[in-house]
Amino acid sequence: MLYKVNESSYEFKNSSIGGAPQALKIYEHLSSQKLGVLWMNRMDSEPSIYLSGRRLTNYGPRDMWILDPEKLITYNPLKSNSDKEVINQFI
Repeated sequence: MLYKVNESSYEFKNSSIGGAPQALKIYEHLSSQKLGVLWMNRMDSEPSIYLSGRRLTNYGPRDMWILDPEKLITYNPLKSNSDKEVINQFI
């Protein structure tokens, strides 16, 4: 649904959803961790990392897990050899 709203904003101008998804992983002992989401909004020329629905600025590497909703994979840029290496799959 978010992809469809993002592609045609005029059609969904009165919609109550939109923007980048927000993701939170909850572990079995009730600890939690926010996940960055690789998302592309209308104003972006390429996908950017969003955390809690807000675009992060590129001031260097971050030690955080990033979710790619297109491929359903997560990766950590600091712990993988390249940004495209798959570390953990949700499937």
